[in-house]
Amino acid sequence: MLERLISSLDTDPEVEAAWAQVADQREADIEAGRAHWIDGDVVMAQLRARLVR
Repeated sequence: MLERLISSLDTDPEVEAAWAQVADQREADIEAGRAHWIDGDVVMAQLRARLVR
C-alpha cells in the first residue's frame, strides 16, 4: 500500500519543470508589483462564498 502511494507521487520531469517555471514567474510578478499575496484564509472564504451561490 505504501509503495502504491509513493509511486503515485512520482511525476514527469517535464511537468515538474513546467511547474517550477510557473512558480518562478509568479514570484517575479509579486516582486515586480504585478501581483500580490492573498492570505489563505481569505482565499478559502472567497471560494466558499462562490460555492454557496
